[in-house]
Amino acid sequence: EIRRQQAIADEQKAADEKRASNTRHVTKIKKGAKESLMALGVDEKKAIEIVQALSHGEIKNCTINY
Repeated sequence: EIRRQQAIADEQKAADEKRASNTRHVTKIKKGAKESLMALGVDEKKAIEIVQALSHGEIKNCTINY
C-alpha cells in the first residue's frame, strides 16, 4: 500500500514538473515573439494582443511553434 501511494505521488510530481516546464517554455516563446514585434515598432500592448491572437489561432495562415 505504501509503495502504491508513493508511486502515485511520484507520478503526480512528474506530471506537475512536466506541466511547469511546458509553461516556462511557452512563456519564453511568447515573450520572444512579443519582443520581436516591439523591435519592429509595435507598442507593447498591441504586441501582446497579436501574440495572444496567434497563440489562439485567430490569425489565418500564422502559427507559433512551441
